[in-house]
Amino acid sequence: MTKDKSTDDKSTDDKVDDNPDDTGATDKETKLLAALNEERSRRKSTQAELDQFRTDTQTDQEKAIEAARAEGRTEARAETDTQLAAAHIAASAAAAGFINPQAAVRMIDLGDTKAGDTDGIESLVEALAKAEPYLVGSKAPKSDGDQGPKGAGHDTNDSGETMDEILRSAGRK
Repeated sequence: MTKDKSTDDKSTDDKVDDNPDDTGATDKETKLLAALNEERSRRKSTQAELDQFRTDTQTDQEKAIEAARAEGRTEARAETDTQLAAAHIAASAAAAGFINPQAAVRMIDLGDTKAGDTDGIESLVEALAKAEPYLVGSKAPKSDGDQGPKGAGHDTNDSGETMDEILRSAGRK
């Protein structure tokens, strides 16, 4: 499998600082830096020509495949952005005290959001909290442990006797 040169490390495309006054470079180093920058410029030009040649010589089928791949990448990116925005809305809603943060996700139009726009998403969540204040508040209070049967799952009376103990004492009488 051949490696596409257009995916190579782009850091080599940057020009080298060839100002000898700042670096204290000698004339030889300055000439080498100039030659390096010239070579990089030619490589960029040649790569652009190669890319254009590849595009020009593609068959209709290859062009259709490339277009489908580009469309797939665009759709995948849009879906990922939507999921990221929904997660951010849920997190912002939870932080804002929403009883059900997923309700905020369903109520905010994800088309109005952009992934990574934290300020915009937080302002939408705040606006929803102001418009629909019943969504924000505390959840139902948790049980304090006084509800339900007492003692390891056994029924007891007011004096703390279990049903077994009550029946045994009644049978003795």
